[in-house]
Amino acid sequence: MENAKIREMIKSDPEGLIDVIEQRVKHINYLEDPHRNDLLDYIAAKVSSQVTPYLRLARKARRGYYPKWVEFQELLQYFGVSETLTRANNYGPMPERVKNHWESERALALEDHIFFFNELHKIEDDKKRRLFEESFGEWARPALRYAFEKADPERSDRELVSYITKTFYTSFLEVRAKSQGMNRRRVNGKWEYYYVKEVNDFDFTNNDVMQCIFQTNGNFPDLSEMAPLLTKPQVRLLINLNNIVRDDVSQLTEEEFYAKYPHKRMNYRQISEAICVSYESFVKNIQRMKARLGK
Repeated sequence: MENAKIREMIKSDPEGLIDVIEQRVKHINYLEDPHRNDLLDYIAAKVSSQVTPYLRLARKARRGYYPKWVEFQELLQYFGVSETLTRANNYGPMPERVKNHWESERALALEDHIFFFNELHKIEDDKKRRLFEESFGEWARPALRYAFEKADPERSDRELVSYITKTFYTSFLEVRAKSQGMNRRRVNGKWEYYYVKEVNDFDFTNNDVMQCIFQTNGNFPDLSEMAPLLTKPQVRLLINLNNIVRDDVSQLTEEEFYAKYPHKRMNYRQISEAICVSYESFVKNIQRMKARLGK
């Protein structure tokens, strides 16, 4: 496609461009083919780099069948048909010399293996198709739509491709994370993705409560095991905070809970006001407890 036409369609028909990209990602292996014919190939290559790895999940269909696969390869090599009977042609047609081979048991075994792996490949191919529909349709398409919406077609070829691919990549990660129940936070200048914990009495564990109170990840012992390491006033404070979070887990909706505890982190200023303690004193107490607990 001519680059001038691509520039025009970025604003006039972005969905049409996305459809073309979808077909290219589906049928072109950009790792094996480094040649790029137009601007769209550079964009499609970036999309492919994000979509293709997800499709490998389809290979789970093969699990547990490696010994049988080895047997199959040995049979193909025994009959000298490993180059002619391949997955691409569904391991057929079977040569007459193999059908009429004097070792009929091996020939029958080969037919059984061909039937088995053709069925297994169908399962894997169907899974791969559904994974592609999910990764491209639900993640890549909206990310490309957003990138085209923000792009300026008047930029140079290099600038345009660079902007679209970078914007696509950022948006793709956000859309994928959200669809998989993940959220993100910035840690040391980098985005960190994490799963959003379901908020209910069963799923939100005591360890989750402690992570919320101390604003840190990691594993915490039971409250009874922490108590001997703390002073009595610190134990009373920790029990009070534990009860506050537990009550919120029981009473708030998931949306309300994460509004009060963003990223599963307690808001020290709000909590200190609620329990009538100065913010500075509260923070120092938390820091002392963390030091005693080795956190």
